[in-house]
Amino acid sequence: MDGMQQEEGLISDELFVALTRPATIFGAPYIAVVVEVVFVAIIFIGTGMLRFWLLLPILHGVLYAITATDHGKLESLFLGARTLLVSPNNMFWKAASYSPARVRSARDDGFLGI
Repeated sequence: MDGMQQEEGLISDELFVALTRPATIFGAPYIAVVVEVVFVAIIFIGTGMLRFWLLLPILHGVLYAITATDHGKLESLFLGARTLLVSPNNMFWKAASYSPARVRSARDDGFLGI
């Protein structure tokens, strides 16, 4: 019985994992590569120096390193940036809050007769 006992663990179907992986260019997600190229192109247009195109392999390496183990990590970073960086109440509440509850006073409702 000991020889036939197997360790129970997470079973993943390799075909399912391959089908859910996003399209990549040299290991980095396609959308991230497009943003990377546009970013470097804007810098090049603004400065006119060809040496800024040398940033492409460096930025691509960073993108590849971020998404090498988990392709959803870049999406999580973008979601965190959208949630925390844009929120105007972040400095006060120390948390993201898109639409805080409106506090209406009795004066707003006309109960005080003012």
